[in-house]
Amino acid sequence: MTSNISLAERIQLLIDASKLTIPKFAAAIGAKTPQAIREILKGTTKTLSGNLSEGLFKLFPDLNPLWLHQGDGSMFINKDGLVSKEEALLLAANENIVSILERITELQNELKEAASERRDLVALAKSQQQTISEQAATISRQAITIEKLAEGSKKVSVEAPGILAPADVD
Repeated sequence: MTSNISLAERIQLLIDASKLTIPKFAAAIGAKTPQAIREILKGTTKTLSGNLSEGLFKLFPDLNPLWLHQGDGSMFINKDGLVSKEEALLLAANENIVSILERITELQNELKEAASERRDLVALAKSQQQTISEQAATISRQAITIEKLAEGSKKVSVEAPGILAPADVD
């Protein structure tokens, strides 16, 4: 039989099916380092060691050995029969789509929360701006009152130094 899919593609499909990162996938199948998996994915390593094969079968009990080693047949063997690589790709793609949609929903909720917080901050800023305007008006009125008092005080002291008397005496 001829190989239909490269080892790198088969390992990538298994990583996708596991939903693990490369380091976690490497640890799960007993690879010494994640670099061993990366070398397979880059095509530098073209065969699987016995230890990695064994680790893959432990992680994926329904893994089809023919598919793993030669790329032929279905990725998994299950009690209902074989699952084709196209079906496995579709399942992995669907799972990725579901994950993306869940993340979009999370981001939409975060955005709604941020918009609500922004509205609250804008309302607070407007309220504080109103308070500041009111306080500025009060200060302005007080400044005018102080100026009038100061002018009246100057008239009294100029007309009769040292004696306080009403400014306008008829």
